[in-house]
Amino acid sequence: MIVNRATSITLEHRKATISTPLSPCDFQELSLKYSLYPAFRDVVRELAGSLGLQGAATLFEGVCGRCGRCCSSLEAIADSDELFAMASHLGLSEDDFISRHTVPALTWNPGDRALARKDGACVFLTRLGQRDPGSPKYACAVHPVKPRRCAALAPALAACLKRPCDLVEHIEKIEFSGELMKVKLQGRGEYLLPLALAP
Repeated sequence: MIVNRATSITLEHRKATISTPLSPCDFQELSLKYSLYPAFRDVVRELAGSLGLQGAATLFEGVCGRCGRCCSSLEAIADSDELFAMASHLGLSEDDFISRHTVPALTWNPGDRALARKDGACVFLTRLGQRDPGSPKYACAVHPVKPRRCAALAPALAACLKRPCDLVEHIEKIEFSGELMKVKLQGRGEYLLPLALAP
């Protein structure tokens, strides 16, 4: 395998693909599984961790760290037209949902409801596993149909906690070409802007 400045390396979840052009119309490609090369896997893990650490406010500004802080500090308000979808998602009638899980909201629309709170947080905030008691991850029990006001919250609030070990889960591919690196996140069709590689 010939490695030169035109070589591109694509890092994915379980493997790396190295492509080197041999001519304008021909190239040589090699795939490596991380499980067969533990030292290479460790280097990739370190790179991903470094991206998470340095890019929390830039690369990952649109990624939620699932810290649960917005659901604990802000009141969640559902517009009147969103209540039925949440009720159906939970297998409840709209009236049951409203009586069990909401309280009147202080908005101009009398049909709007605030989601109930339990222990200071939204009643639909659920803890994911017991992996790290000091800094757990959370999910929304009605995420697919959560209120538009919740969905509109930018995961870049001052209160957001984004740990590098959680952010790296969102990396789909890292591509190196020459002196540039491109990062593609899960669920995004395009690569983020190319980054200049540090020496």
